Amino acid sequence: MKAVGKLRKGPGIDVFDVKKPKPGSNEVLIEVRATGICGTDLHFYHWDDFAKKRNPGFPKVLGHEFGGIVVKVGEGVKTLKVGDRVAGEPHIPCGNCYYCKVGKAHICENLKIYGVDTLYGSFTKYTIPPESIAVKIPEDIDFETAALFESFGVALHAVDEANIRPGDVVVVLGCGPIGLYIQQLAKLSGASKVIGVEVSKYRLELAMKIGVADELIDASSTDPVKQILKITNGRGANVVIEASGSVIAIKILL
Repeated sequence: MKAVGKLRKGPGIDVFDVKKPKPGSNEVLIEVRATGICGTDLHFYHWDDFAKKRNPGFPKVLGHEFGGIVVKVGEGVKTLKVGDRVAGEPHIPCGNCYYCKVGKAHICENLKIYGVDTLYGSFTKYTIPPESIAVKIPEDIDFETAALFESFGVALHAVDEANIRPGDVVVVLGCGPIGLYIQQLAKLSGASKVIGVEVSKYRLELAMKIGVADELIDASSTDPVKQILKITNGRGANVVIEASGSVIAIKILL
């Protein structure tokens, strides 16, 4: 079967043949029905320092956002069976460090990401994640939506941590996929005004087309802090969520 990933060091991406994998202990074989491209995958395309440090070897199949059907289960699997529809939650915590033991496995000291720190990912027909990261989904959720669950979960966690209250003014720095999710969730949480800040013309146009934000600021041509103060009559925001990964955005937030 065909796969997309890396066969060698250096920039670029490869399409190559791989054998259909067999699930090992506590693994499930999933027929991938939909998969998403994450910014993390682009690190491997560009072969930057992140990719060099995290690459586990070759050949490597990329992809970690997916939806599919369980077609076989390995020894020890207890929560899934053949025919189950699942979404991937690619984070694999160690279960032994301090943060795992206090219920904060998302910041595990030894966290691994399926499709990043593993040789197998979801950019192929069949993949073999651990049972623990394949989440069963109901029949009324399509696989394309399931493939968005992981990135949407990042946004949901951010909004939960922000504790947005009805009437809050919320500023979202970044109008990429996660930033747009956050804008929608902020509205659903009762925000009276949502302000999106972005430097990319393409992303600003997309945010405008989606139409969730009450105001959009082009930070490439204007001072976002001054604009936010102007929009809010000098009061500023109750909540600011950084969703761009930019150092400059973090300085704006502070």
